[in-house]
Amino acid sequence: MTVEPQDGHESDEVTRLRAQLEELRKAKDHQRSFFDDTFDVVGIGIAHVDLEGRFLDVNATLCTMLGYAREELIGRRFAEFTYSDDLDPNLDHLARVLEGKAISYRMDKRYRRA
Repeated sequence: MTVEPQDGHESDEVTRLRAQLEELRKAKDHQRSFFDDTFDVVGIGIAHVDLEGRFLDVNATLCTMLGYAREELIGRRFAEFTYSDDLDPNLDHLARVLEGKAISYRMDKRYRRA
């Protein structure tokens, strides 16, 4: 909702709120940049997956671990690369997220390389 002042000038409160909003945007952008930088250079494989287990994003370490380029992994299911004995525990963790019992998970598991 936008409220326009009748005299064409913003009130001090509106000006203050706009300044606060801009500071929050800058902070969010900074945090996102920091996250992106960390995601890409951390020494462990990390993936974001969708509700069906498809890779949405993978970091460079995971690409190296699996032996695939990022573009080859995006859209494919993590189950294709998960060592068969580790797949059921992985799917159990994913089910907990889908049921709302967890917001994310982390696990050690084995992968099959290219």
